[in-house]
Amino acid sequence: MNVRGGTQATEYLTDDLQDAFEHGRAMASRLAASPPEKSPEIRRRKKWRRPVSAKAQRRRTIKAHNYRIRARAIKKQREDSHA
Repeated sequence: MNVRGGTQATEYLTDDLQDAFEHGRAMASRLAASPPEKSPEIRRRKKWRRPVSAKAQRRRTIKAHNYRIRARAIKKQREDSHA
């Protein structure tokens, strides 16, 4: 038995079901008593963007698509010239 995200240090092994149940409750109560530490990635929020019109969103999507296609073509051209 182990808590979610626990390491081998917090692991507890037993053959008795009642013992496992009691130990699990104790582990859960200790976990609830101490709040988890938040990593910097969790605290960081995504920047808010202004709503974009459908036409502008479509243009942005097409432009991103064209960039990807162009990058793929350049990569293939480089690979062909080195081969």
